[in-house]
Amino acid sequence: MKSVPVVSNLTSTGVVGYNSNSYTIMFPALPALKTLGNIGIKRQSAVFEKRSIVRTSTINEVFTITAENHNLDECKQYEEEKSKDVYRKIATETNVEIEVSISKNMNLTFLVRGKKVNVDQAKDKIIASFQTQQITRTINVAKEHHGKLMGKKGVVRKNIEIRTGSRIHIPSIKNTSEIINVTGTRNSTSKAIKELEEIILKLKNISEKEILIDQRHHGAMIGVKGIKVKQFQETFNVKITFPSLDEAKNNLVKIRGLKDDVDKAFQSISELAKALDESLKFPKLGAGNKVVINASKSNVAFKRRLLL
Repeated sequence: MKSVPVVSNLTSTGVVGYNSNSYTIMFPALPALKTLGNIGIKRQSAVFEKRSIVRTSTINEVFTITAENHNLDECKQYEEEKSKDVYRKIATETNVEIEVSISKNMNLTFLVRGKKVNVDQAKDKIIASFQTQQITRTINVAKEHHGKLMGKKGVVRKNIEIRTGSRIHIPSIKNTSEIINVTGTRNSTSKAIKELEEIILKLKNISEKEILIDQRHHGAMIGVKGIKVKQFQETFNVKITFPSLDEAKNNLVKIRGLKDDVDKAFQSISELAKALDESLKFPKLGAGNKVVINASKSNVAFKRRLLL
């Protein structure tokens, strides 16, 4: 166990000596007690030893800061020296003696010596210094999820940083690293990592389903400027991808999102596609035919309206 040099602000008080000969001259022995014969009771001579009770106001307080609760590293000499400066300042402010030991597993054990009120203050200050200490924690996230954690124009990352008070560094697209760094206090980094992990958990539950829909129905389902498909996506919280116009005779439509949302969207779109297929069986009635899609309900209704 490596011991950090003692930081001390206590002054030692010397013990004044005395001469035993001068003491016996100034304070001669008392005469022995006599027997009280007139009462008929013999009282033995008593020897009283006056024991001086030494009271001290100095106490020792020992406590440990575990490795996961501090940012010291055997390779970070600068961080270690900076921490020593903090302890010296605390010792000076509270008038105590502080000794720090670092174990092999990087736990820090503190011995604080002084008056109780000062020791309590010093301990609180030491613990507070670790709570406000800037640390960097890392999480390993599959590269495919980095984009979602960043968000469009970094909005997802920025919102997490604002809510937690931490700083999040996500590697660029060109960087193949899967390590994400989170910097801040222990409390802020814990909150940020929790939010990131919640997003990652959802991303791991992402599901995708494919459905064949006659390309002749794609326009009706997409709507003018994509308004219909946007309603679907907002209602079911999924992403729906139709083939481009250049892909002739491609009937494959993809639905992507959380598994439960994808299942609901798939069922609703299947019902709509079936209704649209039925509409092809009716004779053409001219421009008066209109398809109305109501996406406000879980079961999307298809109506064929005849306009005279």
